[in-house]
Amino acid sequence: MLGLYIHIPFCVKKCKYCDFNSYKIVEAKKERFLSDLKKEMSLYKNKDRKINSIFFGGGTPSILKNEEIKMIMEEIENNFYIDKDAEISMECNPGTLNEDKLRFMKSIGINRLSIGLQAVQEHLLNFIGRIHTYEQFEKNYIQARNVGFENINIDLMYNLPNQTLENWKETLEKVVDLNPEHISAYSLILEEGTKLYDMYMNEEFEMGDEDLDIEMYEYAINYLKSKGYNQYEISNYAKDGYECKHNILYWKCKNYIGLGPGASGYINNIRYNNERSLD
Repeated sequence: MLGLYIHIPFCVKKCKYCDFNSYKIVEAKKERFLSDLKKEMSLYKNKDRKINSIFFGGGTPSILKNEEIKMIMEEIENNFYIDKDAEISMECNPGTLNEDKLRFMKSIGINRLSIGLQAVQEHLLNFIGRIHTYEQFEKNYIQARNVGFENINIDLMYNLPNQTLENWKETLEKVVDLNPEHISAYSLILEEGTKLYDMYMNEEFEMGDEDLDIEMYEYAINYLKSKGYNQYEISNYAKDGYECKHNILYWKCKNYIGLGPGASGYINNIRYNNERSLD
């Protein structure tokens, strides 16, 4: 089993909580990145290597143009052998999607989406710096279903600033009503160097206490289980048969190649990290 992780380090703008290796998109830097990504991929070329799982992470991979996504997929096929049953996931943000783009993504082999929602309440989305509304998310989700995506994950966050237990319950209920195959739910961690960390240090908000964090976590486990979502990893819940193959690959310490700035890989019992800098 071999996986492939491709890090796309660009976003429309940086969310206030994000400490991932991502940058506001600049066209010239994106073009240089795509050229370098092709070179990096060629260094791992081996048509005998069967790729079982491909994951486009970021950043916001869905910010790329159709022809750019197609180029990357073609380069993967030129350098590796993709298993016919491979899971090919792409992280997406609402506001960077439309029906034509989703249809194109499906046509070139992407068969799993991971859509970042985080919360359903507008005041929470605004506070953490998301670029979209709940309505935009819901529209994109329905569009994804309309073009034939049958494996969709929705990313959520809990213990956000000013988030109540009732807010969290409402978020889970609305998301479950949409009936995705997979739900990821992460507790907010304030990371040094992020805008949200600075705001906290300046006493612009108070964090929920540890008891609330635990209550939200335990509520998610029990509520999602009652709705047919089994917890198979700390932050991930899936319907039967829809556990993320790429997540499981990480958890079982299987080999995967990491491409792009800041990406990590694990090959022959050696874990490596790429240089984070775009330059």
